[in-house]
Amino acid sequence: KTRKNGGTTTGGWKVVLDVAGGHGALAALFLISNPSIERAVCIDPARVGNDGVTKAWGHLWNRDQGDSDKNSKKELVYRNECLTTGLPSEIQKALSMTESSPEQILVVACHACQHLSEQILEISCRYGVSAAVVPCCQKDSSPGGAWKATSKALEIPLQPMMDVLLAGRIMGNGTHEVRMKCMNKQITPQNRVIMARALPK
Repeated sequence: KTRKNGGTTTGGWKVVLDVAGGHGALAALFLISNPSIERAVCIDPARVGNDGVTKAWGHLWNRDQGDSDKNSKKELVYRNECLTTGLPSEIQKALSMTESSPEQILVVACHACQHLSEQILEISCRYGVSAAVVPCCQKDSSPGGAWKATSKALEIPLQPMMDVLLAGRIMGNGTHEVRMKCMNKQITPQNRVIMARALPK
């Protein structure tokens, strides 16, 4: 869906920032599947994979570029840093190093813990960039576990309820078009994707 919907009014995504991305495979897949993406950054404090993804797949995201494009080859880079500092820095870098508008920058995270998903969406909204996250490890941090009690009363599992609440919170900012999509549960039980598209200013 992010490939299909990316940058329809601004020429496609140009930069993708994969938060808590580990080995960087998700970022690499965006480079391979999206012709418009020029740079992907995997932001994660852990050092994972020893650049194995680039060694294995690097030829795939540059396969369609001829000799005339040697100075504009796509790149996958790693930033071993906490998202609270690394993500804002990379968004600012993307805006300053390229001619990208905020609408052409996409932040992604797959199976990011609830508190990380919240931070990712909040930072993305602050900078006016789009985001797509798949939360996991949902918990009710409200006083007295009010939402846990509500989910039990409504016979709705806590995990999807917390995801809907998070989507609603982001929607309330009024800066993004927010939707939720569901993957096949056979792929993962944590199958809800919260998509927040930055609205043109």
